[in-house]
Amino acid sequence: MSIPYDSTIPQPGDNPSISQGEFLTNFGGINSWTNVDHFQFSSGTAGQHKQVTLPGVGTAGSPSGFGSTLYTAAGTASNTTAQLFWKNANATFHSSSIRAWGFANSSGIISNQGYNATVTRNSVGNYTVTMPAGAVSSANYSVIVSCEMNNAFNVGGIAGYSITNAMTFQLYFRALSGSFGEDPNSFSFEVKQI
Repeated sequence: MSIPYDSTIPQPGDNPSISQGEFLTNFGGINSWTNVDHFQFSSGTAGQHKQVTLPGVGTAGSPSGFGSTLYTAAGTASNTTAQLFWKNANATFHSSSIRAWGFANSSGIISNQGYNATVTRNSVGNYTVTMPAGAVSSANYSVIVSCEMNNAFNVGGIAGYSITNAMTFQLYFRALSGSFGEDPNSFSFEVKQI
């Protein structure tokens, strides 16, 4: 994005009535620049961010003390796409490795706490979670799963997963006291990939 702006005006000897066109060009340039990532000056949320645009991969620099840097670099899972990183004086961290999550009831219905996933109940204690294409870059991801205790799980239970492919995985639940599947009252899952 190219923004017209002249940093040499006004000069001490400039007549404002003659420089008015250049001032208007500068003000217009500033307004165009801020409208990309910020709300317009005339709005009720003027100056606040609506997004952060990082046009390409960057260099983190060397923060020290309490300084830190947020930047994009070639992704860990795919080096052809950018990934967001955070760096402080001690180390560099992925800003987020979470690719999908959900909180579902025993029927497999995700509540309003879900992202990038749908759930299907296959049978008692067995569910299929499906993610959209591109949510993860391969079948090399991890799943963290937990379930709410109920009568079947009152002394503990087992929650596990099995990855089918880059778009689906299976969740399995059973009580410690039984060898067959059990439906928890509710369960949550989180998919991570770096």
